Parts: sequence; C-alpha cells; structure tokens
Amino acid sequence: MRPCRICKRTNHLEKDCYFRGKPQCRNCKRFGHVEKDCRLKGNHQANCIEENNSSDQLFYTCNSVAETGEATWYIDSAASNHMTYNKGAFQTLDESFKTNVKLGDNHIVKVEGKGSVAINTKKGTRIINDVMYIPNLRTNLFSVGQMMEKGYTLHFGGDSCTIYDNKDKTLKIAEVRMKEHRCFPIHLQYMGRTAMKAQEDQSWLWHRRLGHFNFQGLKILHQKKMMTDLPQIQAVEGACEACLQGKQHKKPFPSGTSWRAKAVLELIHTDVCGPMRTPSHEQNRYFILFIDDYSRMTWVYFMREKSEVFKFSRSSKIWWRNKVVEHKSSQKRSRKRI
Repeated sequence: MRPCRICKRTNHLEKDCYFRGKPQCRNCKRFGHVEKDCRLKGNHQANCIEENNSSDQLFYTCNSVAETGEATWYIDSAASNHMTYNKGAFQTLDESFKTNVKLGDNHIVKVEGKGSVAINTKKGTRIINDVMYIPNLRTNLFSVGQMMEKGYTLHFGGDSCTIYDNKDKTLKIAEVRMKEHRCFPIHLQYMGRTAMKAQEDQSWLWHRRLGHFNFQGLKILHQKKMMTDLPQIQAVEGACEACLQGKQHKKPFPSGTSWRAKAVLELIHTDVCGPMRTPSHEQNRYFILFIDDYSRMTWVYFMREKSEVFKFSRSSKIWWRNKVVEHKSSQKRSRKRI
C-alpha cells in the first residue's frame, strides 16, 4: 500500500486520513495547530541540572564524564526531551526538524533532527521515539517527563531508579543504580539498522507463516516459549496488505428494501449455470433455472449451448402466462363456490 501523502503512514488511504483538512505546524510537523500557536516554538529551557557541591565545584549533569562510551545515557528529571549526540544511534531521523535547546550554563545548542532509537532489553526490543539529535551535546539524556508521557513509571528509592511499563505494573523494564555525583547512568545496547531490518523481516515471515497472526500474539508465543525455533518478534511499522484485504467486508444490505411476491408466478428468479466440464448423456453442458418467488416452485431445463437461453425463456414466458390465467380463473371459481 502506498503511504498516505498527508501523514506518510501506510495503514490507510489518503481519503481516510484522520488528519485530512487539519493544519500542519511547520515547526514541530504535527497536525491540529499552526506555527504561531506551537508549544514547542522557541527554546527548550531547563534541560540540565545545576548543583553546587561541598567542594565548591560547579557540576552539570550534561557535563559529567561519560567514560563508558556512546551507549551511556543519564536519567534527567529536568530534561524536556530525550537527547543524544550520537547520530548513528537512530533508526529513523527527521533532519528537517529544527529548534534550539538551552543548557544549564545558559549555552544554546541547535537541534539538528528528531527520530527514534531502537535498543535491546531483557524484555525484547524497544523503540524510543521523539529523541532529539544535538551534535554539540556532551552526554545523552533521558527525560523523565517524556518517559512518563509515553506510558512508563519511574520509581526512585534507596540508591536505584526502577522503570516499569504502565501496561503491566509487574513488568520491570530496567533498574538503574545511582553512581558518583548522584547520577543515574543507564547503559544501552543499540540495535543496528541491519539487525533491526533482519528482525523485521523475520517478524513478517512468521506473521505470514502462522496465517497472518498478529505481532502481539507472536510476542506472547515467544515469551512463553510456546513454539520451538520461534525468534524474537519485533512489532513492525506499516500494514500487511493481505490482512487489509482479508478484513474488508461489504456493508449489509439495507433491510426493508427487498420486494417479495404476494401471488404465484408474480415474480420469477432465473439463472444460467455452465459450461460443465463433463457433458450429460444428451450432451448438455448448461442448465437454466427458474424459481417462483412466492411458492418456491423450481423448473430446470438443460441446454447444449448457452444461446438456447432465449428459446427456453420465451417458451417459459408463454407457459407461465397461460398458467397465470388458469390460476386466476381457478381463484374466481373457488370464490364463487364459497
């Protein structure tokens, strides 16, 4: 299915798009408002925590040393959005998205795009959406507020931060220990684009192999080990064309519009069937069927050629006309007898 020219999604047609006729903001690319009313317009404020410690050393979360490499992120309750400087971490990146971010030292950096990052967890692959790409940022930041908006709960207690999925309160996504400077670094394993594509291909393969079974059901089969050799399933974007066609249905016929006969031979239904692969003893390969709507009386005539339909239709019409006359006259006689 071709992507919708309005929202670029592939699970519907342009004429059925929910956003059709709605204005699109040129700043955040979302629908429903214009640029002058955009909440994201301008600078993003207070995305880094500033603290003065006992040694009078000025400390910024965004300036802390990330010795563990590019896969280290810091959970930040003051960050307005997820942010990273690593362009290679993105699965998808919209580089047309531009805005500014103000750091804790009042330094303004430019946002060069926004996209999604795929990571591996013990519970499978997860997609982090709406991540800002800031090349001049020193450290990757996880926004607590954005995670809560996306359906996660963060519990800070003792010396750790535990992340839960709101869909299943018992499902613990990650537990992050507090490190030096009272920071919460979380080390992520990125899923490369090649690996992600291969996993998507496997997901589509098993979706078709199991009779177009839904991806959530495939995930449950894998998690509960109900099938052998079933790989880890990734919920992929897009729509299965065969599923869309198979689930389409016609609207029901409106009730009360059909007309039924109130007397014998008032309405006749007819149809022709053939040619049959095997002819009859009389070398007939077609038959024509007549059904009286009122009495459900049925007549069947066999034909060698389809062109004989008109002959049987004409003779049947004459025969029915005579029968109608006889039927009406018999009704009159029966009424007189009564």
